[in-house]
Amino acid sequence: MKRVGVLLTRHRYLTLAAVGLLVAAGAVAAFSGAAFSYKTANPNNTFTAGILTHSGPAGAILAAGNMKPGDTATGTATIANTGSIAGALSLGESGLVDTPGANGGALSDVLELKVEDVTGPGAPVVKYDGLLKDMPSTLLGTLAAGASSTYQFTVTFPDGGQPPSNTTGDNAYQGSSLTVQFDWTTVQT
Repeated sequence: MKRVGVLLTRHRYLTLAAVGLLVAAGAVAAFSGAAFSYKTANPNNTFTAGILTHSGPAGAILAAGNMKPGDTATGTATIANTGSIAGALSLGESGLVDTPGANGGALSDVLELKVEDVTGPGAPVVKYDGLLKDMPSTLLGTLAAGASSTYQFTVTFPDGGQPPSNTTGDNAYQGSSLTVQFDWTTVQT
């Protein structure tokens, strides 16, 4: 029996030695870098932000002095997209100041404004037509980078007919004045 015990002990050592060799061989294979690999690179990836700016007239588009019922005044404005991306262009008004004349009439109650796009084929295209004081912010369209559009402004002092007295009807507006600012806005599209 002793011989069997020696053989079993010897087989245990041989088995442990074989397992140890397998573990060592696995470690060498795993950490030897014996796997294939390939790498490429795409250098110089760059990113820039676009620019959204526009230019237009620096001064007044319209100026009409001594208007009387039935008169109109016109002016034009060209707006250019000077940026690098397209923008939705809109027009609004602000800073309206009425100065009534001696008879108390406010011109903003009667002056009519028409804004027309006169840029391209099929022009003019009416963008706003109503009382000057009621003009909301009005979307005019998309203006591509480097493009421009021209708009014609027409202000009309409508003729209300024969005034009933020296201070009523159209006579209420004698000596009155009005100033207003037109605001152009572009928003990226």
